[in-house]
Amino acid sequence: MIDNINEKLLEFLKINLNEKELNGFIKNRNLFCLFKYNKYEVQNDLEILEEFHRQEIRNGYFLKEIKNLNRYCNEHGVEILFLKGFILAKDLYLDPSMRNSMDIDILIKFGDLEFIDNYLKKLGYKPMGDASYTNSVQCVKEYKTVRDELTHVTSYNKIDYVNGKELLSEIEVHLRPYHYLPFSNYDSDFSIFKRKRRIYIDEIHEYIETLGIVDTVIQLCAHFLRHFYWEYIRYVRINRKFNFRLDLIHEIALFLDKYIERIEINDLIHQAKELNQIDALFLVLEILQDIYEDYINKELISKVELEYHSKELENNFGSRFVSCVIKSSIYSKLYFESSNKLANSINQVFQATKNIDYIYSDKSDSKTVVPLKAGY
Repeated sequence: MIDNINEKLLEFLKINLNEKELNGFIKNRNLFCLFKYNKYEVQNDLEILEEFHRQEIRNGYFLKEIKNLNRYCNEHGVEILFLKGFILAKDLYLDPSMRNSMDIDILIKFGDLEFIDNYLKKLGYKPMGDASYTNSVQCVKEYKTVRDELTHVTSYNKIDYVNGKELLSEIEVHLRPYHYLPFSNYDSDFSIFKRKRRIYIDEIHEYIETLGIVDTVIQLCAHFLRHFYWEYIRYVRINRKFNFRLDLIHEIALFLDKYIERIEINDLIHQAKELNQIDALFLVLEILQDIYEDYINKELISKVELEYHSKELENNFGSRFVSCVIKSSIYSKLYFESSNKLANSINQVFQATKNIDYIYSDKSDSKTVVPLKAGY
């Protein structure tokens, strides 16, 4: 039950934080669902009430844009999958405004990129940056090397007005559903469209299509690992405060809790291996087990762990990185940023991975850690 998952996270947080710290932590980490599900007194907290209201307005606008995109693509026979964002909010939360969502993510096939680019411009959206951006539509179309290493093209933005107030709408056009660590193998197989599922959105009285359940699990895990990796790199390189995305972890816990009976574990493992995401799946399950304990399916954990330890790690940077993270238990020290332990743990991972390649160098070549402009 979703309530049990929320209660378990709240219990975990209360062990480590006092009441004053807890409220601030929930706000700062975008865990607003814990306020409503656990009947926190929020009526006098203007910050929370304003954030819920802002998200309700954004969601209303997103619904209009989702309807436009869905109908136009369907009319022209173009496949489009809606990812994350409002779709997850609608799927997992009693009130979609509980989830902070700032954009619309869509997945298309490369051959439909120009079609989507033209339609978004017709709707008033403008791509970020110019044609010189590495992930501009022009570069993606012209250079196969860019296309082969890209998750999404540059974001499209539009400023509109709702009830007299300015609203920024952003759409991310994905060419792949998954983010990868550097030096991972890239997947070009669009069989993922064959595994899609339909969801009915009652507010617009239409069905939209999104990733299948197994693919959604893998995508959410890959999304978390991507954030974790870049936070780690920024900490190592510029000593920036580490932002552990507990909100992403909690969302995966909610999704697994809702759909675990519809997941064939062997299929999940097979697809994770095929898409080079077994590392992301393994790390996330380790973290979930640490926080939610018995609420995470034991068979799933044991089978993924067995598969992960049986695979060849030597030539895969992602595997080495995740292995170092787990051996040092760095993730458990990052939940609440206990800096006295954090530096030593991060140093362990750094020492264990620094000689694999040039990811920590400042050299401007293909092996630097710097992501593509406007997002990796």
